[in-house]
Amino acid sequence: MNTPWGTSQSVDKIAYGVVWCSTAGHGGLGISRVQARKLLSDAALLCANYHNGYYWFEEDCQCTIAFLEHPEWAARFNGTADSYKASVASHYPRYYEHLALNRKAPREPVVGQSLKVRGSFGGLLVDEILKVVEVRAASVVVSRPGHNLLRVPMGYILGQSFTSSKYLEVVE
Repeated sequence: MNTPWGTSQSVDKIAYGVVWCSTAGHGGLGISRVQARKLLSDAALLCANYHNGYYWFEEDCQCTIAFLEHPEWAARFNGTADSYKASVASHYPRYYEHLALNRKAPREPVVGQSLKVRGSFGGLLVDEILKVVEVRAASVVVSRPGHNLLRVPMGYILGQSFTSSKYLEVVE
């Protein structure tokens, strides 16, 4: 399985659409996009990393966000509800901020929508407008006036890396 940390060496199914993956250097909890939208709060999704059709929570601290919301996923680990709360409060205080402010996680774009560039990357300029021409599980194909089509990772919209950076946002 392709994870944010490389190819998995082991994949353990925890529940339908929920897996624990280990790689040579790291690992964590993966929840399929569909299951994550059903089972996790927007606050949890805002703190996750989106990669290859899954929302990911790395194994050291980030997974405690998902375990806080679904302690049954952590049955084989030695944590407690109190330890998960303490870890989230210490390492991901923005989770509680997202909950308190009822922030909504970005949704997948659809064909025909416009995306606005929020952060400079790959030669794109901040505030440039792109048009969605194709949506895939792991990427979005966009057009920009006067240029070839460009494929960008879905994580650039839904959140990627351990800061959950979002480089593109849907224009309403």
